This record gives sequence, structure tokens and C-alpha cells, in this order.
Amino acid sequence: MIMSTHVYSFCGHFFVQRNGGPIGLRSTESLASLVMKLWDQAWVNLLAREGISVIDYLRYVDDSRDFVRPLEEGIRWDGQNFSFSEVWRKEDFESGLSDESRTTREFIKAKSSILEFLQFEGEDSSMFTDSRLPTLDSAIWVTEYGLIAYTFYEKPMCPNKVLQKDTALSESCIWASLTQEVVRRLKNTKLDRPASEKQEILSAFSQKLINSGHSLSSCQYILVHGTVKYLELVRRSDLPKSHKLYRPLFLTQDFDVRRRKLRKMLAKSSWFDDSELNSKINWRQPLPQGWSGKKPVQFKVPAMKFSTTFKVPSTKGGRLLKMLSKAEPRIAKICGYQLKMVEGSGRPLSNMFSKTFTDGRCHRICCPVCSFSAKKGPTRCQVNGVVYTCVCLLCDAKHSSEQPEQHPGIYVCETGRSLAERAKEHRDALRNKHFSSFMLKHWS
Repeated sequence: MIMSTHVYSFCGHFFVQRNGGPIGLRSTESLASLVMKLWDQAWVNLLAREGISVIDYLRYVDDSRDFVRPLEEGIRWDGQNFSFSEVWRKEDFESGLSDESRTTREFIKAKSSILEFLQFEGEDSSMFTDSRLPTLDSAIWVTEYGLIAYTFYEKPMCPNKVLQKDTALSESCIWASLTQEVVRRLKNTKLDRPASEKQEILSAFSQKLINSGHSLSSCQYILVHGTVKYLELVRRSDLPKSHKLYRPLFLTQDFDVRRRKLRKMLAKSSWFDDSELNSKINWRQPLPQGWSGKKPVQFKVPAMKFSTTFKVPSTKGGRLLKMLSKAEPRIAKICGYQLKMVEGSGRPLSNMFSKTFTDGRCHRICCPVCSFSAKKGPTRCQVNGVVYTCVCLLCDAKHSSEQPEQHPGIYVCETGRSLAERAKEHRDALRNKHFSSFMLKHWS
């Protein structure tokens, strides 16, 4: 059986110590996660002490999954151990509860007794009509042959739309995200599940694509390329572990740590140049014959890598990107190098409206605009794209008395960001005595 437990009560004040001293926490590790790790070890030790064989045990944040065989009738948790009583056996026999329900009930008692401030609630497959236990975005169950199976799962309240076509992202970015979504749904379905079940999952996803405004050809492109990419990942997972292209279908933290860190550091400067990887994998090529969907926007010139990127402004339907991408291969043969065309994001709809409902002053202590403004009215320090003026108070007093022709202490400039951000940078540059500070130059 597969049982799910969830922490529903995390209360009480506690202080954890080890070897007489407090435990040092890492910056990325909260006290709650550390307590759950200590609880994991205590729970595994308790099962080993009681002689209960565990097929597998998993935990994600405060949700745990126990893959165990059901307890026999008459076995209950008495507060300290799992004990057997003939009276309990008769009660369990007469109650009519399933083995899964009884095991879940006793496991909840045992788990809640480890730490008094952690209380659990449990679920098992008998509580659901399809006898499948939902786990994040997968549903797990035990087949009639005693094997563990899983398939993709969505909650009923999940929206019937995905990333919409009219979003500010570029068309290629939208397709890449939705293609990866197809891969995720197929990966969360066991490989030996019937093809009809996978077709039903993809059909539901294609309906969401239509609801989000995508055309039929775009849906075909996303579904076919996502499926082909998934099959390529399955093929790589079947290779021998000694093969350089081997990659498990479900990555773990221990797999190829050094190489993944190196690729992550180099990705900032070479993320656009994947010619070496595509020459070995090339999952875009083996498409089914007779398929007439949309093709990739830009094809590579044979035996030529991308040298750098060229950002193209966003246009309706990516027309400018497609026009430049068609001309680029011909120009690359003449120049000897090729550019990777990348379409920029569109303008967010929120930027087209003025911020008329924001307060005129933020009244924050760290805001130089509101702290040193000569006027008592609104400063509008959070408005983007302004022209601002900085005035030296000493020079301004001298200018008022002598009335020279030109004011010597006025600095006029513009910024695309908010005035609060730019004023804070000016103040930090003065404190750090940076040579580019206009205030430092003026006072010097």
C-alpha cells in the first residue's frame, strides 16, 4: 500500500541542541526543514526498531509517502511500540475497515508521537474513487500485479488555460516553455502506461492551448516537438552509464555534479551556442513523415556555430524576427560567422497606464528624494522615466544673494528608472567617494 501523511499542526516553542550546543543553520535552510530532517531519521529508526519493512520512503517539505505492506489485524500503536492483542484483532475484524485505512490510522498515531509539536493527518488510496493517491502533479497506485504505477495528475480547480499567445513574451520563448510542459506531463506518466492514456493527457493539454489563443499549427508544433524531445530523453536514459550522452530520466543531485556546475557557469557566455549538443542529439530532425507543422524559426548554417546574439524588437507574430532569420544564413556565408536571432519581450500592459493611484511620497527613511526634498508636496519618487534636478544648497544661497548670470550648483539629468533608485545610487557613490559622482566633483 501507499500512504500519504501531511503535517497539519506545527506549533510550540522549541530549541534544538546537539552535543550540548545549538545547531548551526545554513542560510538556505530554515529551522522547520531541519526539524523535518531530524524527524525523518527518527521515523526511519522507529520502523527499523519495530521490524516493519519499508519498500520506500519519500518526503517533500511537509508531505511524506510511505510504501509499506499493510499491518495485520490486531496490531496497533500503544504510544511506545506496535503491539498485538487478540481483543484488537476481533475489533478490527468486526469494524470492516480496509487494511489501508487501519494502517493509515496507526501510522498517524506513531508519527505524531515522535515530536509533540508535530501532528499529522493521513491519506491512502482507499479514500479516492479511482484508488489513486495524488502526489504533487502525479497520481500513484499499486497495480493488481503488485507493481507501483503513476500517471500525470491535475487538481480539479486547475485553470483551463496555459501560457497565453498574447502575452508579452516572444513567440519562440512561449513555444519553448509549452514544449517543456509537454515533456513534464509525459515524464510524470510511467513509460509502460497505455498509449490511450497518454493521448488523453495530451488531448487535455491541447484543449488548454486552444483556450489560450494558440492556433492549430502552433499546437501541432508544440505537441510534436515536446513528444519527440521526451522520446530522446528516454533514449538517453537507456544508454549505458559509461556513455557520455547518458542522462537519467529523473535527475538527482548526485548525478554529474562537476559537469553540471561547469555548464552552469559557462552558460552565461555561451547559452546561445548549442551546436555541439545538437550535433550529438539533434532531436528536432526525426519528425514523423507527412507532418506539416511550423518549422524552427532559424536553421544553422552547416559547419558554422553562432558567434553572438542579435536582439530583435518584438513585433506582432514575430514578423521581423522571421524576416531577419531568413536573410541571416545567406549573409553568414559571406561574412563567415552567424548571429543567433533572439526576439525581445513585448511591452507589458501595465506600463501603458500611468500610476495615478500611488501615493505622492513614500515616507521611507532610506529614500533620499523624500528625505531631502525642498518641497512639502508629492515627490513621485516611484514614477519611472523622469527628468530630475539636483541643487547645491550652498551655491543656491550664494546665487540668491549675488544673482550671477549662471547658477554654478545645478545638475540636470534623466533616468528611465524611478527617482528613488537613481538618487540612492548618487548618495552611495558620494559615500564611497567614487570618481563618477557629480556631487564629489562639485564639492572638490
